[in-house]
Parts: sequence; C-alpha cells; structure tokens
Amino acid sequence: MEEKKLTEKESLELISQMIQETKNNLEKGDGNFFLLWGYLSTFISLIIYFVWSYTANPLIFLCWWIIPIIGWPAMMFIRKKKPKRIITYIDRIIGDIWLVLGFCALAAPILSLFVPIPILFIEALLINIGAMITGLIIRYKMISITGFIGILMSFGLLFIHGEIQILIFAAMFVLLMIIPGHMLNAAYKKQLK
Repeated sequence: MEEKKLTEKESLELISQMIQETKNNLEKGDGNFFLLWGYLSTFISLIIYFVWSYTANPLIFLCWWIIPIIGWPAMMFIRKKKPKRIITYIDRIIGDIWLVLGFCALAAPILSLFVPIPILFIEALLINIGAMITGLIIRYKMISITGFIGILMSFGLLFIHGEIQILIFAAMFVLLMIIPGHMLNAAYKKQLK
C-alpha cells in the first residue's frame, strides 16, 4: 500500500480537524470529569481544613487519599457510560500527559512520607500544568487561562504557611475544574440545540 503525501495545506487542515474533533470530544461530557475532580477535591480540602482547624489532629491529612480512591473509580464509571467516540492522536497525547501527571500526583504524597516537601504546591502545580497544556493543545482559552492563574496561585503556596494553604488549594479547584467543567457542559448543551 502506497502512502499518500500530504501537501502543507492538507497537513494543516488535518491538524486543525483533529484539534476541533478533540475539542468537540472534550465538550461532549468531559466537563463531567472536570466537575468530578473539582467538586471532590474542593469538598475534601474543605473537610480537612475545618477538621484540622478545630482538632489539630494530623490524622485528618490521611483524608487526602479519599480523592484518588473515589476519583479514579468514579472517572472510570463515567467513562464507561459515555458513548464510544473516535480517539484522535491529540486525544491520546492529552491522555498520556494526564497519565504522567497523575502518576506524579500519586507519587509525590508517598515521597512526602520520607522527605519533607511542599506537597500542596507540587500537587497544585502538576494539576494546573496539565490543565493549561490541555487548554493550549485544544485551543480552549478558558482552560488555558484558568490553568495559568492556577500555576501562579500554586507558586503562591510556597509563600503562605499554615492551614490557609488548604483553602487556597480548594479555591484553585473551583477556578480550575468546577468553572470550566460547567462551561464545557453548557457549551455542549448549546451545541445540541
């Protein structure tokens, strides 16, 4: 079978088509992934903040593990319920980026058991970088902008100490996941009409 050589114009059109397909795929219910992780992370952060503020019991920090314990199975459940779709090369790139960042986000807290590291900064930075890269790849300005603001807020965590860090961490998820998640779902509903 002979490979067809694409012209520069055809290559650009193909890339634009893949980006648009990925953007459409993101709008087709992927806002629910943003909402899942956003609400779950915000809710757990607030619980930890209030319990820590009133009890100063360090065992409450084990509750951070609730996020991946609930989040990953819930994400797989949502993914199974979604209709099958064409997975573009760009979809795979974004998935691979989040796979690597997710692995790092799971490895960092384990490392923090042995070495004192600024864990909330690292977690926030990883997640915000992933969101910003996703927004830039698919040319979705809202996700790029909230990811950039989140990166700046992440670095702010290095200068703020105490339990207020947890509130800032929760606020990042509202900005980074909840607001764009609702916007993605609204865009999809608008597209259906």
